[in-house]
Amino acid sequence: MNSITNDDLKDAGYNRQLVDHLKSDDFFGVNNYPTATFKLTSAGKFNSDKAVVTGLLTIKGKTEKVSFVVNRRGNVYLSQLKVDRSKFGVRYGSKSFFNDLGDKAIDDTFTLDIKLVLK
Repeated sequence: MNSITNDDLKDAGYNRQLVDHLKSDDFFGVNNYPTATFKLTSAGKFNSDKAVVTGLLTIKGKTEKVSFVVNRRGNVYLSQLKVDRSKFGVRYGSKSFFNDLGDKAIDDTFTLDIKLVLK
């Protein structure tokens, strides 16, 4: 979880402030949960260099089953996984937990960029 980054904010100070907040207990609690894990449980056959992968994603000690398409490019496997943070107890600014946030609500979905390299 220490690898959290933000590519949207170009101002270094604001970027650092946001990343530090995401790592805080308000969001992912990196001090208490320094890693997230994915345990592969099944993978489909590749068709046109694409396959469906299913497994168990654990964030903040909570585990959810997820499935996503992985793209094979030689010995590199790429994917993007959309994750609903509310399923992992990440409550800060979430409309899933608070209904009086108005325009202060923060989207529950974030994206994990996945890159696996076979050596």
